[in-house]
Amino acid sequence: MGTLHHITLSFVALFLFPAMDQVKVQETLIPHQIQAVVNGLETTDQARLAGEVLRARKDVLTARFDPTSRNMLLRILPGSDLDRLSINALLAHLGLTVRCVHRTEAENDQLFQHLDPSTCQEATPNK
Repeated sequence: MGTLHHITLSFVALFLFPAMDQVKVQETLIPHQIQAVVNGLETTDQARLAGEVLRARKDVLTARFDPTSRNMLLRILPGSDLDRLSINALLAHLGLTVRCVHRTEAENDQLFQHLDPSTCQEATPNK
């Protein structure tokens, strides 16, 4: 019984400790923020569904859609490949598209500033 207990502890240590190291590395990475104007966003139901679609991805930490300002705010892992094209593909079935996409590092004290749908230009870089 002692040998089995030792093997079990070794097995747990083998798989648990590398995972703990990975968590520590992820905690030190600064998430990225993606802001965009959302075309077609009119209702809170659309906003809720759009958020659910994006939050289903493992690289999306938070997703907020505001039908009043027609703005989107995502917090994502730094290694995420999300961009305008992939977001549009994910939201197409809801009749939504994004434009004027801005991606930056997300600082905790950074204030959210709405993008004005009437003045944003599609030529804005998406990364």
